[in-house]
Amino acid sequence: MGWFAAGILWAAVLVVLSTAWTDWHRREIPHWTTLALVAGWFVVAFAVPQGLGGTVSGALLCAAAGLATGLGLYSFGLLGGGDGKLLAVLGLWLGPLDFGFALLAGAGLLALFVVAARADQGHSFHARGIPCACALAPPAAVLLASRAVGLSG
Repeated sequence: MGWFAAGILWAAVLVVLSTAWTDWHRREIPHWTTLALVAGWFVVAFAVPQGLGGTVSGALLCAAAGLATGLGLYSFGLLGGGDGKLLAVLGLWLGPLDFGFALLAGAGLLALFVVAARADQGHSFHARGIPCACALAPPAAVLLASRAVGLSG
């Protein structure tokens, strides 16, 4: 049972990192990544709930908070629609134990991207926008990988 949940968590880590890679190169978040993360979460939530790091209701609450935050930022033009969906899915996966930390760490990385964009006027950030998934994904991937190591070890 431990290897099953760990395998799904490692797959989620790979999907989250591939989402960041795609956002960096194409400034888009493919729908398949969001759907794969939601499907993987349902498998873990109902088959091996100890892989969540919290309760199902807590994860759903964090997903709702992530979706509300993403929609709010999207409505002001501060975040893309795919980034908002990713925020909701990461809230689902990370739950109340880790979601706040991931948001703070992601905000810190995003601030570094903004500083880099302001420092170098010729950078592609000005023409193509800042890839928010590249700031949200690394903290989430680290937290999910730490859970996978804890379940498999």
